[in-house]
Amino acid sequence: MPVWLVPVIWGVVNVILTSLISRIITALGVGSIAFIGSNVILGRFRSSVLAMLSGLPADAVSILGMSGMGVCFSIIISAFSIRLVLNGVDSADKFVTTKLTSMGGGK
Repeated sequence: MPVWLVPVIWGVVNVILTSLISRIITALGVGSIAFIGSNVILGRFRSSVLAMLSGLPADAVSILGMSGMGVCFSIIISAFSIRLVLNGVDSADKFVTTKLTSMGGGK
């Protein structure tokens, strides 16, 4: 292997690893913060909806339970939670790309 090729290969590997590691760490950090925040928000939303439903008569609550309203409510809250986390991860990727480009890494 020619001697001049070693620094070139090392430079390429270094740039790729630095970019990859920073993207992974940022995505995990922003994703976890988004997940925790969305859990708090959706937990409060769930509590307020359940508080509103507690004023219903027992027959209405039984009909809602038999019709699967609890499962439906759980699916909807899970979908919102997943969407918030995915938006957070997408935002992290855009943040890292912008940061690296502004520091001269995206030339």
